[in-house]
Formats: sequence, structure tokens, C-alpha cells
Amino acid sequence: MAKSKFSEGQRWSFRPAVEHFESSFVIGAINDWDDKIEYSLYVQFTVAAREHLLPDTDGVTLVMNPAELKSNAHKLLESNVQLPWWWPYGRRIEEGGKKPNSQFPHLCSDLQGYLPGLFDSAVQESRLERGKKAALDRSQLKKKGAKKKAAPKTIAEAWDRLAAWYAENAPGYSFFKPAKGATAKEIAATEKTLGVKLPEDFKESVRIHNGGECWIQPYYGELLSLKQIVEQWKMYRKWQKETGYADPESDEWQANKLRGPAKRIFWNTKRIYVSDNSGGHLTLDLDPPREGEYGQVIAHDHEVGPTKVVASSWTEFLTALVKDHESGKYVYVPEEDSVRLVKELKG
Repeated sequence: MAKSKFSEGQRWSFRPAVEHFESSFVIGAINDWDDKIEYSLYVQFTVAAREHLLPDTDGVTLVMNPAELKSNAHKLLESNVQLPWWWPYGRRIEEGGKKPNSQFPHLCSDLQGYLPGLFDSAVQESRLERGKKAALDRSQLKKKGAKKKAAPKTIAEAWDRLAAWYAENAPGYSFFKPAKGATAKEIAATEKTLGVKLPEDFKESVRIHNGGECWIQPYYGELLSLKQIVEQWKMYRKWQKETGYADPESDEWQANKLRGPAKRIFWNTKRIYVSDNSGGHLTLDLDPPREGEYGQVIAHDHEVGPTKVVASSWTEFLTALVKDHESGKYVYVPEEDSVRLVKELKG
């Protein structure tokens, strides 16, 4: 086999030039797998381009096979180039500094076609990060001037105060659009289908807002309408009957992560899911043990089952939700249209 003209440490030019990038790349590493060879290339952003990116952003790492490298390389400019140790991350990291969680090499066959998109992605990342910082700064200012409020006295007041918070602090947010309330007839039909008596405070809440595009912070998902609650309940009941889903006798379905005064079961027909986040739920527990409360609220994870009792009632849950918003635990980030926990952004 003929010896390759490409070796580690070579800098090659490429044509035509790509805006925002230096017009050369360095072969940073050669991976000789059992059945193929891959070249890891490093391309720097121009000095002017870096002004639009995060402060430590330097370049991108690309992966090509021999044929792709041959078609992109134009002229050998120099050999024995020593790249800094952090080049696979594309970040200027000080020795001993914090590394990113992972590396992001990009499979690439054509530099001219691929590099512009990487610049756009880097600009977007910078925009999001700057947006998060600006949101944190706003949060700190709000917190300094915030006055502690008494807890809402009613379910209606809790919903009104949540709506007021979103109107003032997250006017462009797409996921706080609670629907109009349910009728007494709809509530009665739901109770009949489920074979349960829903807690009075939850029914009061449903009479005000029956689901809608309303995300329950931080991870609990979208508030379900009565119709959706019934649909999910029927689906899980069918799974339990036909497939053994949440079989209490099976080791596969043990609720080992559950904290709080609730029965150690994965699910039964008296656990009513009232929100959904791709299988994660807020659950009304209508079958509590003696030390629990009828209608207590449990967080449920689709992989491990119920995880903890988060409130003794729907009233307590909504009250805590209002308090968390008004005390500055959440902040709106317009650049990603999200409401985030401040402690997450700081971390």
C-alpha cells in the first residue's frame, strides 16, 4: 500500500475560502481503525469571527476519510505544527481549567458546504449563553426589589398570581396558555369513568383551567385536560391488564425511589396523572396509606416510577408554585423561549 502524503501536524490550505474561517486546517490526529483510517482536522475561526462568539471559542474539529481529505486539501503549508492540548474541544482552556463535558468532532466531506453551518451554530450558542447571563442579571435585580407576599388564599388567586407573573416577567413565553375551565358535567363524567372522587381543590382548579398549553415548572410537563387525563388513565389501565405494566408482584415494577408517605407501588388506577412530560407526571394519589393524604401530589418518572410526595394537596402544590415564581426561583430566557430555574443557569 502506498504511503499517505498526509501526516499528523501538517497544515494544509483549502479553496475556495470560507467566510469566518481561516483558509487552512491542521491534521491534529490520525485514527487507524481495523477497517478504515480517519483524520481529525482543526480549523480556526478568524479573529473577526470570534468577536461574535463566546469568549473562549477558537475553532472546530472535523473528521474525514482519506478520499475526503484528498479532495479538500489544496497545498501543504507547513509540517510539525503543535496544536494546543485543548484543540479537540475548540475552546481556549487554561491548563487545569474546566473542560467541556464532551468533544464535538463533526463528520465532514466538504469544507465549503459544511463550515458555514458550524459558524451559524456557534453564533446561536453564543446568543443563547449571553441570553442566559442577561436573564440571570435581570433575576438578581428583580430579587433585590421583590417584596415578600402572603400565600394565595384560594385556588383562583393562585392561578391569577401565576398569570400575573408570566405577563410581567415572561411576556413572550409560549407555554403558559391555560385553557378555560371545565363544566360540572365534564367533571362528573370524569369521576364516573375513573371510578374515583377527585379532590375538591383539584376540581376547583379544573373549573378555572381545564388543561391547555400550560407547562408546570420545572419538569412536570403540560397540564392535562380532563379528557387527556382519562385518555392516559385508560391507556395505562389497558397496559396493566394486557402487558403486566406496573405489576406489583414483579421485581421489574418496584417503586424503590419513592420518598414520602405513599404506597410503594409503581402505578394503579387510583394514581391519576394530571400532567405529562414525555412519561413524567404529576400524580394525584387517591389511594394513600394511613399516614398520607387523599389527593396528595406525587412526582412520577416513567423509568423508575413515583419518586416523591411533592405536596400534601393540589392547593399546597399550587401555593408552592406561586411562591417559587414570586420569590425569584425562575427566570425567563427569551432567546430559547424557556422559563428556567435560576440555580440551573448559575450551575
